[in-house]
Amino acid sequence: MRHTGGTRVAIITGASSGIGAATARALARQGYAVAINARRSERLAALAQDIATAGGQTLAIAGDITEAATRRALITATLERFGRLDVLINNAGMAITGTTETLSTDAIRAQFELNVLAPIELTRLALPELRRHRGVIINVVSLAAVVATPPVGIYSATKYALAGWTEALRRELLATGVRVCQVNPGPVTSEFVAVSGINPRLHIGAVTADRVARAIARLARRPRRLVTVPRVLGPVAGLARLFPAGVDAAYALAARVRPDFMSRAGPRPSAGAGIAQQGDSALITGR
Repeated sequence: MRHTGGTRVAIITGASSGIGAATARALARQGYAVAINARRSERLAALAQDIATAGGQTLAIAGDITEAATRRALITATLERFGRLDVLINNAGMAITGTTETLSTDAIRAQFELNVLAPIELTRLALPELRRHRGVIINVVSLAAVVATPPVGIYSATKYALAGWTEALRRELLATGVRVCQVNPGPVTSEFVAVSGINPRLHIGAVTADRVARAIARLARRPRRLVTVPRVLGPVAGLARLFPAGVDAAYALAARVRPDFMSRAGPRPSAGAGIAQQGDSALITGR
């Protein structure tokens, strides 16, 4: 057992690439000890090696975060190695493109299990230690929790659920000193977006994973209720919520002019769905 003394400790899920990997590097540079999780053990080990080579403290726990055993192992190993937990970053997520009509029940369930149930259950395990250190919970949500967008409608539904739980959790914990934050990234130039099946023309205002990571790292030090990255898209999304009829009209017009507007490949077959997993991409399309 090796404890970190006064060093702050963060857990990051979905850390094998994209926002998760960038956040692990950003926090390690700021002196945090980071416990990282993802399914792809080779990439996770490479990230851990990079952080250690740069002088950082890290612990890699590979496994599927939707499984209870992986969640328990992540919390237990973190406390055994570092002796505390200060920041929990629920970043892992999955998008499977397709319509309500074409997506299979398994595809729908998989998104809810990873995007909603896994962060809830991991947080439940982490809360006793986070209370002890008046820690911070950062949930990586999405602008899809503000404006639902086909062909990732079910993904949007999971992010609406994650945002709702984040808001309630923040209020549940007001008297405990634990701060709860929500990050809403817009389009991000990462594997998650690259394999999502959404038309690249819609990636307006796309930002890098490093930019989102910097925002998350700031929240770990100075928690806030909500941060949108890039900031300019916050008011834009707010206007879309205020004027949904206008958004509907824009989508209807786009669908008439370009039937493939929302998808790279046009309408999907009934069995088809592209899969993108945030920070841990499944890299499966046309399934």
